[in-house]
Amino acid sequence: GYFNQYLKIPENFIREYGKESSLGMLLASLSIFFTFIIAVSAFIIVIIKSAKNKFNWKFGIISSGCVAVLIIVSFFNNMPLLWSDYPSTMSKSIFLTMSLISAIIGAFIYGVVIMLTGVAGESICQTDTRFPLLSALKRKDFSSPVIISSIFRGYCLAFIFLGYITIFYLVGNKFFNIWIPVGARYSNILTTIFPFLFPLTIAVTAAISEEFVFRLFTISFLEKLLKNYFLAIFISAAVWAFGHSNYAV
Repeated sequence: GYFNQYLKIPENFIREYGKESSLGMLLASLSIFFTFIIAVSAFIIVIIKSAKNKFNWKFGIISSGCVAVLIIVSFFNNMPLLWSDYPSTMSKSIFLTMSLISAIIGAFIYGVVIMLTGVAGESICQTDTRFPLLSALKRKDFSSPVIISSIFRGYCLAFIFLGYITIFYLVGNKFFNIWIPVGARYSNILTTIFPFLFPLTIAVTAAISEEFVFRLFTISFLEKLLKNYFLAIFISAAVWAFGHSNYAV
């Protein structure tokens, strides 16, 4: 089944909150537009270079395949929640078939974008020494000092960012009137067949798709285009950040 908790909120508050969050919604829409441009750019590069370059298709296919399979598995895992949206005016078989087709189309589109940006990005920066993990993936060897150092720095940055987020909310709430709407402390994740699959799917899909689209491809592509590494990182980071600007903060 399905359970939902909510608070009756005054209409004036909803209107004011809508005004306050409208800019964030606009930025999120712009991010979707620019992400589409990025995906089209990757497709064009693959078409142009396919006759000249030997792409590492295996790298892109395995990565996109993992995400696509996880999305389909997640669909079946969420079956108990699916029936909560079942309209009684439709037969169960038709409803289930339509839902499954939607999931397959979504997984396919997601997979294609990841594959295109993966192979295009890898082809652009395959000779770039600033991407040691790509070389390690090809060699299947992660034991070199450079790789170990990169992974260690990555985890250090993760903890630094956790500290930054904590300070941001503590200071922001106290001095800059930053606030988050209160939500009910309940999650339908526990209603799924295997609850651990939900966070795993979100984590893996977000990690692979965002790293491929906004880092591996966009940064290397924009650097070649603009001849400026700082601008490439800045634009990529801005598009990625705008995609999260509709969060209720």
